Amino acid sequence: MGESLPGFKAGALPTNGWEGITQTTSGMVVANRTYIDLAGYTQDDLTTFIQSVAIQHMKDPLVAGNVATPLIWAYDFITTRRINTAELSNLGSDVPGYLPSTLDLMEMIYGQHRTYALNANIPGTYITTDTDVLGSGNPSASDRLHWTRVFLFDASGAPGATSGYGLYPANLVCQAVTGKEKDLVYIERLRRSYTQQRSES
Repeated sequence: MGESLPGFKAGALPTNGWEGITQTTSGMVVANRTYIDLAGYTQDDLTTFIQSVAIQHMKDPLVAGNVATPLIWAYDFITTRRINTAELSNLGSDVPGYLPSTLDLMEMIYGQHRTYALNANIPGTYITTDTDVLGSGNPSASDRLHWTRVFLFDASGAPGATSGYGLYPANLVCQAVTGKEKDLVYIERLRRSYTQQRSES
């Protein structure tokens, strides 16, 4: 199964399904939240076991303008529930999947983060300086597999100021199997799936 997200050129406002999220401390965040529909599996009382996740990045970010933020952090979160706006409003210190975020590790099936630094040798480009992964790989009985893609711009620069940023499309490819669990195990997994916060805001 898979899903694709568009990129956008950040000028004054995000486009193509991207949204700006105000930060409680500093920096600027743009995010795109989508999902893969698993309802066909849950109707048959099947649990989804994610075997592998691949996030395919088209390009590193580009920038045009006189003042550019020196660092950009990129996050991809594959979760059992939708990450709400409040959980994305303080990414400088509260990253989903880590304490003290209200989205805990068991709800984070897979996550990936990258650090981009402004390239001193080639103007207008960024280079990847760090990358890592997180996640529990937990099976899910939810009817959706949520994908949240986020870019956090360093506080010294932000989209729409004097620079425009190019953020490019990405693909999500998940290899998964489904299976029947014992009744008590499945009922408990189902209960957790439907008592998690499911706010669309």
